[in-house]
Amino acid sequence: MQQWFADSRFSKLDDISVTYAQQVSIDDLIGRALSKSNTSPSVLGGRQTEFEAELRAVLDPFSQDGVLTEEIVARAAVFGGRV
Repeated sequence: MQQWFADSRFSKLDDISVTYAQQVSIDDLIGRALSKSNTSPSVLGGRQTEFEAELRAVLDPFSQDGVLTEEIVARAAVFGGRV
């Protein structure tokens, strides 16, 4: 990222990182997967039921009563103009 600004009047000022944990159900994760273009119901067609079953089988061992803890890390590099 820094190289992208190398020949500009901008320089890196800071890095910011925020971590957030939340509970998410397996059903919500399957819904999220189905909202992606490469795994949408229109792409999966008749394989959607199999796709959902396979996801559920893989995620279930990591869940507690069908719920997992999801950790999201957002990172940003802050650039500003040189004076």
